[in-house]
Amino acid sequence: MFCKLFLIKLACYELFRFLDGIKPGGRTSLQASLRRYFSTPRTRGLAVLISDFLDRDGVEEAFAVLRRFRHDVVLLHVIDPGERDPKLPEEVVLVDAEEGTTNEVEITPGLLNAYRETFEQHAREIAAYCRKYGWGYARAYTDVPFEDLMLKVLREEGLLR
Repeated sequence: MFCKLFLIKLACYELFRFLDGIKPGGRTSLQASLRRYFSTPRTRGLAVLISDFLDRDGVEEAFAVLRRFRHDVVLLHVIDPGERDPKLPEEVVLVDAEEGTTNEVEITPGLLNAYRETFEQHAREIAAYCRKYGWGYARAYTDVPFEDLMLKVLREEGLLR
């Protein structure tokens, strides 16, 4: 048991060190990333996918890649409060952080409400997809400490009271 716990701690340390070293930038494709990852043989196990799931190409085809390999899957949906409920002035210039493109936009209350509903609908669709295929799903708000998120997930999964 000690050896197993030690290996888990070591694996988590390596994972967090890897994640800490990642520098954001450039356009990504969830589907292409998963295809590349699964292009080499992998033993079946637990796949934890951490993403904002804001992919220009959508997420269903990417999720189909995960289903094909029959892993146990948990999705952590990273959500910044500013993405979920933006507080913007009437006129803004939006800059795409991945591609560097800009758009000048007039912000109206109706536009903000439509955005919030679309954002929430997107998250509900991902959660519904996870339920349909028996995957775990949790929203990981960036303003909530990681430890609190893990406790919440463990409680929801019945692994902790």
